[in-house]
Amino acid sequence: MKVYIQSNERQWLGALVMVLAAFGVLYGISEQLRVIQPANALVTREDLDAMSWVRENTAPGARFLVNGFIAYGGTSVVGADAGWWIPLLALRENMVPPLTYRAEAPSEPGYRERVGEEFSYVERVLPTSREGIEYLRELGVAWVYVGQRNGMVGNPGKPLLDVEALRNCPDFTLAYHQDDVWVFSLDLADR
Repeated sequence: MKVYIQSNERQWLGALVMVLAAFGVLYGISEQLRVIQPANALVTREDLDAMSWVRENTAPGARFLVNGFIAYGGTSVVGADAGWWIPLLALRENMVPPLTYRAEAPSEPGYRERVGEEFSYVERVLPTSREGIEYLRELGVAWVYVGQRNGMVGNPGKPLLDVEALRNCPDFTLAYHQDDVWVFSLDLADR
């Protein structure tokens, strides 16, 4: 037995499908708008000003320690404020590569593992400890960048970089400060 849908019923069915699709699209858009919140932005206007300062006042080969954390089940190091964008916005190097470093073919053997090991060690011993300072010097880190979001974008824990600890450590010198953006230089000579 064949069932035929009359023209009127087909039109109603088509209209119902369109209405349901429209509701689905509107729901999807509303969910995406929740992601686009100022609190989720890694880079702020204040950070852009600081990036200009970094470009103008640091050497092209300068390397930065920036806020980040271990994510994705311990497999990746990710940035937690604008410091993560230093390579693109200030044309300087930092210790936290773009997230794609886990998926791309590395240019040097062991690169992926080394990134995680270096960051984990600094996180474990703390950047302002004697061991942390010596290790940063070994890695050629001469600068520390704390962005406007203070290492809390997506970060489930506390930030790696503590501004007060950096300010109170004689090995670090405050070089730039505007609003909540801080840049410290690390004296590369042992004291």
